[in-house]
Amino acid sequence: MTHTSSPDLLVLHAVRVSGFADGTAVSRRTGVDQDTVGELLPDFEAYGWGTHAAFGPTSGWTLTERGRDEDSRKLGRELEEPGARDAAEQAHKAFEILNGQLVRACTDR
Repeated sequence: MTHTSSPDLLVLHAVRVSGFADGTAVSRRTGVDQDTVGELLPDFEAYGWGTHAAFGPTSGWTLTERGRDEDSRKLGRELEEPGARDAAEQAHKAFEILNGQLVRACTDR
């Protein structure tokens, strides 16, 4: 059984792990279409979960402490849905294998 996360969780979490990202980067990272991302990010700002900032020609979104807390809550709730915990555990196992290979490649001379 596969599990699909909701677009709001995908977008919220993508901003969290990115630290600072524009809507295009969030869309690419999540696979959520740009229109949906463009609707969700201002909503997150209205909820107090995120802020939009510009630095010269660069602009993007970042989460507030409330946004990080909301992301953690949403992730926790999602793990309780049928199939979600198994999917997360399988993905983590696959990551551990690849991460181990990457670490060895970076540290072996």
